[in-house]
Formats: sequence, C-alpha cells, structure tokens
Amino acid sequence: MKPHCFLALPSSGIALLCVLTLTPIQAEAADARPIVAAKCAKCHGEEGDSSDPAIPRIAGLHPTYIARQMREFAEGRRRNEDMAPLALELGEDGVQAVSAWYGNKKPPVGKPGDPKLAEAGKQLYEDGNGDPAVQPCVACHQSDGAGNARFPRLAGQHKDYLGKQLSEFKRGRRATDPQMVTIAQRLSTREIKALAEYISGM
Repeated sequence: MKPHCFLALPSSGIALLCVLTLTPIQAEAADARPIVAAKCAKCHGEEGDSSDPAIPRIAGLHPTYIARQMREFAEGRRRNEDMAPLALELGEDGVQAVSAWYGNKKPPVGKPGDPKLAEAGKQLYEDGNGDPAVQPCVACHQSDGAGNARFPRLAGQHKDYLGKQLSEFKRGRRATDPQMVTIAQRLSTREIKALAEYISGM
C-alpha cells in the first residue's frame, strides 16, 4: 500500500494525517480473487504454485510478461487448447487483474535434483554450449533466474514443464520467440534435460 498524507487544521493545531491507498497494480490484484478462484486456481493454484509438473508455476512472474502470454494465447500466436478460450473470455481487464495477482505472489522455491545433470545444466545456463547462436540463458533471464518484464522467471519452475517448452521451441511449435527457437534447435536432448534439471533447482 502507498501512504498519502495531507495537512488538517483541528482546533488544537495542525496535524498530519496519512491514509493508505492501493496502488493500481495492488487494486487489480485484489479485484482478481473471484476470477482466480473460478478460472485459474484449478490448474495453477491460488498462489501460482501448481502441483502438476506439466503445468507452470507462475507465482512471481512479472505481470507484464504474464499479460503478454495471455494475449498470445487469445490471439492464437501461442497454442494451448485450455488457455486460448480462457484468455479470450477474460478480456483485457481480466488479463490485467490476473497478471497482477500472480505477479505479486511469492516465487516458488527450487527443488534440487540430479547433482551431476544439474552441474551440466549450470554450465549451459551460464556459458552456453560453444555454438555462437546459443546465447547463455543468464544473458536474458538473469544470473538468479528471476527474469523481468520481457523474459520470464525460470528459477524453481517444474523441470517437466521446462523440458517440454524447450522441446516445443526446438520443433518450432512455440514460435513466438525466434531467438528461443534458434537456441533450442541447437540444443541436444540431453542438454535440454540438463538445463531443466538445473533451472528447476534454482
């Protein structure tokens, strides 16, 4: 909440009064609870920490990024038979509210997995694989995997979901990000597994 202060003139003298008001993002998030409960929680949970490894953990993703993905689903540029009709149904106001809701939630905690495979994934994440076209993940998603408004938070994501998305980029089925398509097409199946292992434990 943001404090707003102003001067008052009671009979005893001047007093400084402060009231707390919601910022636009907080207000949108507060308004989203009924939508989230009815439309989103079944798959993503109210806190954005899905229990199904095939469904992304979306808590802590930047609201701008979430909203952009929702628009891509609605416009058919990103394919998903469940998300496309939902994004269309929500409309822009609903998309903004839901994005603010999940963007303000506590990010998931990574779960360590296979140490050897994760170490190989860490090297790929930080340095790439030697192919000039394979830019290290750290360049866009940050060293801690926190992401930003343009690039998604990766840290702590389900490794099954990460592996599937990289494979979708590799096959060109998810083509909204040409750079990711190029990178994924130059990764081996084992490299994809290693990256997913490391990132899921961040």
